[in-house]
Amino acid sequence: MSNHLRADGRHRGGESEPSALAYSIPTAAARIGISRSGLYELIRAGEIPIIKIGARSLVGDHDLRAFLERRRVATVHAGDRP
Repeated sequence: MSNHLRADGRHRGGESEPSALAYSIPTAAARIGISRSGLYELIRAGEIPIIKIGARSLVGDHDLRAFLERRRVATVHAGDRP
């Protein structure tokens, strides 16, 4: 099977490109829709851990997803309020 990608990011055989395990700070911030400085604030506050590899700081995909899950708020309908 060929390892070449199609224009849509999928392999020519049809399967999707595997997702990254970790992202650079700018990419991680973009993935969750916040600024780089906002992500650095969350890192300093201990909300999101980083992975250090040499001088590089990375954010794990699992850690981003866990952060978002912790921030999930249940939907309240107008008629449901006490």
